[in-house]
Amino acid sequence: MTTFAAYARRVRDPERTIAERWRALGGCIAGFKPYGYTATWHKLADGRTLATHRHGITHAADLLDALDELEAGRRVWQAAAGRYAARRGREKAAGLRVPRRGDTFPEGIAYCPDPAVHPAGPLPEVLTRIFARHELGRPGCPNCGGTAVTRRLRTCTTCGIVVEKGDGTSE
Repeated sequence: MTTFAAYARRVRDPERTIAERWRALGGCIAGFKPYGYTATWHKLADGRTLATHRHGITHAADLLDALDELEAGRRVWQAAAGRYAARRGREKAAGLRVPRRGDTFPEGIAYCPDPAVHPAGPLPEVLTRIFARHELGRPGCPNCGGTAVTRRLRTCTTCGIVVEKGDGTSE
């Protein structure tokens, strides 16, 4: 299995064709898709020519910008996972072997079921905000704090993220 880093090297490789680099970015997104695969693609294509690749207009600079944003978001995600693992390690050492109800690392905390509706702003800023709200245990949408949700999918009506119940699990 190819790693995120290997795909990222392919995206940066000027010897590869734009199509190969574009597919490699897809591999990176498959490895790290905070909004879900399609919504993450859509977010990275916003304002760039990535969305018009099928028409032959994609530029290498746009691919590199999208990869930079994805990698920066991934670093935020990895740091949050590291903080969670360190805290759980301390709790286990103190005798709390079973996590409190709903206290799991929020793998799907930024999932957006509608690919066209996702948080505005750079991915690292959005993820930093989401993890800060989650770590503080704030209710509502993990991104914007909104409490208005759609009935069917339980997504925030402002930014499109699936909103969880207060115990950290999706409804």
